[in-house]
Amino acid sequence: MNLSDRLRIERAVQTYDWWLSWHSARARRRRELRRELRANLVAAAAEPGGARGAVTGLGDLRSLATETIAADPPARQWPGAL
Repeated sequence: MNLSDRLRIERAVQTYDWWLSWHSARARRRRELRRELRANLVAAAAEPGGARGAVTGLGDLRSLATETIAADPPARQWPGAL
């Protein structure tokens, strides 16, 4: 994988993370989701179409983050808890 592929993947991961943060996902959960997305993109980049095809295949990263959070809502926080 060349540098441009790595940068393309990392930009997609960081954009996804930003949208997860926008939806108030906890830091630990965001970290897990970033690792999962990065691993999937690296594996998909080895297929025909490369990293560009893998990132394009994700679609809108904002929608992906929204769907991910909706499918796995954060644990309930008690008032005053940090």
